[in-house]
Amino acid sequence: MPSLLFPVLPGAGRRRALSRLLTVEDLPPGWRRDGQRTWRTGRTGQASPWRERARQNGSVTAWRSFRGGKRWLWAQAVPLATRDDAVAALRTVGECLLANPAAAVEVVGERDVDLPLFGDASAVWAREQQVRSVATGHNTVTLLLAGAVGSDVLVLSLSGEPAWDWDDATDLASRQAARLTATAG
Repeated sequence: MPSLLFPVLPGAGRRRALSRLLTVEDLPPGWRRDGQRTWRTGRTGQASPWRERARQNGSVTAWRSFRGGKRWLWAQAVPLATRDDAVAALRTVGECLLANPAAAVEVVGERDVDLPLFGDASAVWAREQQVRSVATGHNTVTLLLAGAVGSDVLVLSLSGEPAWDWDDATDLASRQAARLTATAG
């Protein structure tokens, strides 16, 4: 059911936005798509010039999640008006991430991680979170990785077991960056 905050958009804009995301074919065997949605960029969050320009452009953000065994991945592509807007948005990505209402975990620790640029990214942001299952008390790690690629921001979240590593994360981010570059403009 569509949410009022993030409505499912009809038509070509939605299809184009979703076509820019990773697909099951980009992942190792055994993965399946778990969900996807789109929403108009710039309609939520604290007011900023980059959000306003994205809103005025009619930009559509796309998000898709995947599941492979006990591992999860979601990818998001946020189209913005300019390269400078993408870099500005990247600076705030840690405060703008969507919480997963279905995840029964609590963040017990986190740290930002310095990573080299990947793919066509001009800037990157990475964070490692230690999370605890509310049900079992078991601790796991979630990796969050984002990059400014042209006038887009890509965001990946990788969680589950066996734990992901930063090589896996940057490989997938490079694949997502290539999809954005191939479909730019």
